[in-house]
Amino acid sequence: MKGSTHAVIGANTVWIISLFSGFSGNPFLLIAGAFGGLLPDLDASDAKIKHLEIGYGKGRNRMAIKPFYLPSMIISSLFKHRGILHSFLAVILVGWGSYWLFLFLSQWVSFLAQEFWMVLTLGYFSHLVADGITHHGVPLLWPWNRNIHLLPRLLRFRTGSFMETVIFIVLLLTLGLFVLSSYQSLNLSGLVLLNSSRNVLY
Repeated sequence: MKGSTHAVIGANTVWIISLFSGFSGNPFLLIAGAFGGLLPDLDASDAKIKHLEIGYGKGRNRMAIKPFYLPSMIISSLFKHRGILHSFLAVILVGWGSYWLFLFLSQWVSFLAQEFWMVLTLGYFSHLVADGITHHGVPLLWPWNRNIHLLPRLLRFRTGSFMETVIFIVLLLTLGLFVLSSYQSLNLSGLVLLNSSRNVLY
């Protein structure tokens, strides 16, 4: 699938986390899910994550870096696309690594909630599932180098097809509805707390 579709699918994994822990109202969770959805394509020579920029300004005054350009170059030269990075082994390693990384960073960065590593890992796994329903499939059981398909042949589709566009639009809408409903709930909760505090004071 395209990078934009993977990012939207990854961001939608926040839905799953919310079933267990509730949506914290932290927009960085959505970014973590989308980022996790792009990570497996570090093994692609021209992946969207490879050209992801961090910077500011416009035109000639723009200052930006591509932090994943060099890692992608190295990884794509060592591993083939849809290889080890598209396996259960990679999901386990990403989950383990992100857990300890966010545990370490949360000591200094206050907005890093405990759900971060789960969202990032689920976003990563969602990439494998998404590629698993395409014609190409993914080597989930690597090092057993055989592509596995998660749908019957007649239901599989190609990257960039009309079906992928439909999936992208539907998931973009559900993501928008989820964010809207989550923030409405937060605003209502804040209003109730504010009224309660006023009643106590007066």
